[in-house]
Amino acid sequence: PALPEVKTAGFDTQIQKEGVSVTLRRLDAPAAIRAVYRGKTYAATIEAIVCFLALFAGLRLLGRSRQTRFAYFAFVGFGALIIAGAVNPRAAGFWQAIYAGVFLSALVWLVCGFWQWLRTIPATAARLFARKPAPPQRPPSVYPPPMPPEPPAGDTPGGPATAS
Repeated sequence: PALPEVKTAGFDTQIQKEGVSVTLRRLDAPAAIRAVYRGKTYAATIEAIVCFLALFAGLRLLGRSRQTRFAYFAFVGFGALIIAGAVNPRAAGFWQAIYAGVFLSALVWLVCGFWQWLRTIPATAARLFARKPAPPQRPPSVYPPPMPPEPPAGDTPGGPATAS
């Protein structure tokens, strides 16, 4: 079909024509066109379920060590983000939902850690500013103090004994 006339817009700049105009004609009948409609509701439901599953798995790790949580965040979270960048953008929503769930669980980990740290501040401050207790007083002894050991027989207090 003939192209419509050139319209100007913006800065009124004309694009120069390049190349050769070719008209294509189909030799056979047009191919059958098939249209399938799947509502976004289905995809959004699947993405929400996957996001909540990733969040639930992350919350189950709340009592685990930092290394375990970091491994979950690195492999599942960043792994899903890498896959989302490698697949077709239409299929990336599934992987981005997994990453969103992992990211939300990491935020919960940070908030819980910060809350625990805040709860330890009063105890730490009390330990830092507490007075040291006085050493315990020994009750008076009912027994007399022990006597020093007796020197061996034959020794005098001034030196060794001499035989005559």
